[in-house]
Amino acid sequence: MPRYRWMFGGQEAERQYDNLPEDSRRLVNQRIKELREDPIDIPDREHDPHNDTHTIPIGDDTGFMVYAVEENRRMVIGYRFTPGLN
Repeated sequence: MPRYRWMFGGQEAERQYDNLPEDSRRLVNQRIKELREDPIDIPDREHDPHNDTHTIPIGDDTGFMVYAVEENRRMVIGYRFTPGLN
């Protein structure tokens, strides 16, 4: 059972996710699965302490996702799903 719940951080995040190509969406879903287990202990994660957000790559040159962690609610919130520039 996942340790954290997952939710989109608004309509823009949902729109970005919906507009990803199917192969990118599969990679995002894999990352979401990882985040639901432990959103902090991810080797390629970058933390922005000013905004308290985290960024991880979606895949090799596929793009990245930005998320936040609400420890008190045990929730990961996805804010952006940005495709890479090919």
